[in-house]
Amino acid sequence: MGDEVNADLERMRWLARQIDDAAAGLYDGSGAVPEWVFEGWPVAESALGNSTGASAFHKAWEATKNQLGAASRNLWQVLGSDVARLEQVVRTFDLTDADTADRVCAAGKQITFMSAHVHSGGGVEDDFVRGDQIHEVVDIADEFQTPGFVGADLNEQLGDTYGDLRGNQPDSWAGDENYSSEAISSFDDRGYTDVGPSAPTSNEGEGQRIDHMRSRGLVVTDARVVDGGPSDHQAQAAEVTVPWW
Repeated sequence: MGDEVNADLERMRWLARQIDDAAAGLYDGSGAVPEWVFEGWPVAESALGNSTGASAFHKAWEATKNQLGAASRNLWQVLGSDVARLEQVVRTFDLTDADTADRVCAAGKQITFMSAHVHSGGGVEDDFVRGDQIHEVVDIADEFQTPGFVGADLNEQLGDTYGDLRGNQPDSWAGDENYSSEAISSFDDRGYTDVGPSAPTSNEGEGQRIDHMRSRGLVVTDARVVDGGPSDHQAQAAEVTVPWW
């Protein structure tokens, strides 16, 4: 999909400025719509005289004025909205790679969120149960037809720093790969980027990052750990941007 993207960001910024100028021109400048159109300037029927056709003319005037006002306001709102949309697209391409930007801009307002919690426990068997459940989460997320965001308590860290959750393995396992951690890494193979904060999320002193956020086809910024209250885990939060297309 990324190969289909060919965005000239400078040209898009120029276009946004032109549309913004056009919107401003509705209110200001030589070609501006008269103020009475937007403000609904009243004209008394008596101002048109007392001839036979004055009343009919006044009604026609009111109808025309209202229609012109509605059309002018709608046009102004559309132009302003177009500026905002273009600016969002430019920002999306600035913040991410072309493939992700393509997904975001093609998705419209649709997005799929998924929350998950998997098995805990420190034994070897627990590790395999947990890993299988994580693989199932990854498989489900991969089926999303829209940009996706996964927030999950996976009870495991990435890489070799998984700490105490598998502290009960026999000595013969000491040098082996961690199955659960490998399962988390499989998100990468499905295009899901690690967008979570790097700070620990375990609230029981282990200093482990065992809660994760992954996204595909989205712009995610300002990921952070927030107070989890009475939970044994801290919470996570992030800003997700989807252009208003």
